[in-house]
Amino acid sequence: MRKRITAVQTIGFPRRAALVVADFNLGPVVERTLLVRLDLVMLGLYDFFRSAGEGNRQGRVAGYFAGVARLVADPGEPTLVQTGLPEGVDSTMVSDPRLRVERGLEGLASIRPEWSAIIESMPGSRFHQSFEWHRCVLAHLEADPLSVHYFVLYRGSAAIAIFPLRCVVRRVAAIAVRTWESLTHDHVPLSDFVQQADIVADSPLRALLRALNSEPALRWDVLNLDRSPAGGPAMSAVSRGRWPLLLTRQSTTSMYFDCSSYDGCQERMDGHFRRNLRRQRKKLDQRGRVEFVAESDPSALPGAFQEFLRLEQSGWKGDSGRASAIALHDRLRAFYESLICGFGREGHALITLLKLDGRPVAAQFCVLHGDTLNILKIAYDETYAAEAPGSQLLDALLRHCCDSPHIGRLCLTTGPEWATRWGPEADDVWNFAVANRTVSGLIAYALQAARIRAGAVKRRWLRPGK
Repeated sequence: MRKRITAVQTIGFPRRAALVVADFNLGPVVERTLLVRLDLVMLGLYDFFRSAGEGNRQGRVAGYFAGVARLVADPGEPTLVQTGLPEGVDSTMVSDPRLRVERGLEGLASIRPEWSAIIESMPGSRFHQSFEWHRCVLAHLEADPLSVHYFVLYRGSAAIAIFPLRCVVRRVAAIAVRTWESLTHDHVPLSDFVQQADIVADSPLRALLRALNSEPALRWDVLNLDRSPAGGPAMSAVSRGRWPLLLTRQSTTSMYFDCSSYDGCQERMDGHFRRNLRRQRKKLDQRGRVEFVAESDPSALPGAFQEFLRLEQSGWKGDSGRASAIALHDRLRAFYESLICGFGREGHALITLLKLDGRPVAAQFCVLHGDTLNILKIAYDETYAAEAPGSQLLDALLRHCCDSPHIGRLCLTTGPEWATRWGPEADDVWNFAVANRTVSGLIAYALQAARIRAGAVKRRWLRPGK
């Protein structure tokens, strides 16, 4: 303990945990995990004694918790240091015969048959698990496509799972943490791996982690599976068995409507909202002829997309606002154009328009996967805000889906607060982090666990009205 205190006193605050754990990292993983937790407590005590002095008991207790809070808050958000591996890794460098590794666009193209076979075995697959979605994301949203690796697990000659993971190095409290993470982006709301439906839920993920640990070139400290929806392979895997170094945190929800009956959808709406919706529709009808258009013809989609871009740029996302409109960013525009091309070939891209006297006042960008229509982006003309054209368009689309024999679910993809008035159903969306039995992995795990617990305490005791 004396050596620990000396280390804490002589080393700069952000690196204290790293030094202490590095000096005392012997023994089995359980002992090391407990050691990291002890170090966190000890660091808090040291900071408390340094700052609290001889104050009263209440002041000393407050000082201790302040010390722990400073340690937890000090790392801040992990910062990106490097993407990709120092040298590209492919299957020729992997010794496990059950594991195939491909990377980048060429690697993704080479596993298309395996990907299609797995998707066909997944009756509940979603758009973000489709090959076409991944191709568009990798081609246009990834800054370094070669940092994205596709791990294909085989049983015999058949592929049973594919894990799309980005390799990055992030700095946490001045510690370099090698991370494999799922593909996320501001325009990628959901992410997951693909896995045959008849496979034991957690076995492919465990097999992947064992394979990564056995390959020096693929060494890792943390595996992040962010934005994983309930019911998906990632959620099913971590729900089974024991994962000693697992952290889970709900990030948001994915809302959807059961389109078996429009009357059923209306019954779920807030009564006051439903009356307002009818009142706003009457106001819009008084301003001119209202028309709902759903474009899925490949020849008509480019023109409809231009109308969508015009509407989105005209509002708060345009030049005079946050400048986040798709039309202002070449890579975003290319991404959505590639979705139109890829999904549109099969009639699975849809752009809906609400027109007033022939002029679009609201639009939605959607893709169809299976029997689920997914709304990816929305836009409306803010000069008609009093008539709520976006809500009128959503209501018209909901009617359209309930009347269609090919659509069983309308998904909002995310869980926006405004949608709660519609009474949709929702799947939770989770972030999962699995730490490896390395010094950096254990430190990252302990710090993140402490931050999660501190956040829970803050929400419990510092909530308004408490």
